[in-house]
Amino acid sequence: MLALDQPVEYRALFEPEAPGAKPTSYASLSPRLGSLSDGEVVVETAYTRATGHEPLILPGMTPTTVDVPIVAAAANAGFTAELAGGGQVTEAIFWARMDELRQALDPGKEVVFNALFLDPWLWDLHLGKKSLVQKARRAGYPICGVTISAGVPELDQAVQLLDELHGLGMWLNAFKPGTVGQIKR
Repeated sequence: MLALDQPVEYRALFEPEAPGAKPTSYASLSPRLGSLSDGEVVVETAYTRATGHEPLILPGMTPTTVDVPIVAAAANAGFTAELAGGGQVTEAIFWARMDELRQALDPGKEVVFNALFLDPWLWDLHLGKKSLVQKARRAGYPICGVTISAGVPELDQAVQLLDELHGLGMWLNAFKPGTVGQIKR
């Protein structure tokens, strides 16, 4: 595991040699049973401890999660839920979805925005030139992070973007590479 709580450490994600020695045992990362204050038994993992969310994710996938109801239902139930950027194809649609999310989510609940790197138009709309996701976060819309799917930006661009998102308080950011080459890079 890498501690990535400081922007300078993001670079380690993209440099295979950077993490150093691997742990000899992964036992500390194994799921285990925990209990809530009311006695309910739950599965506890490194993910649940880090996020406070259930150990399942509703991933962004066009067309299933382009609309708010399923995404909001999952987030309100305690799961990490991604809104699929593949369905937010215009600025007007994007802002309509943001307004719907604001209305549908319980207080304190947020979602992750799934952005498609492979589509230059959508990339520029969501995170590039138009930066609608960053604007939405600055305006107080309930977005806690970004999953960059179907590709990975170049190292310097990826680090710069993570720094920007971190600076906006977006803490649940991830990359979902589309090829083996992107994973190795």
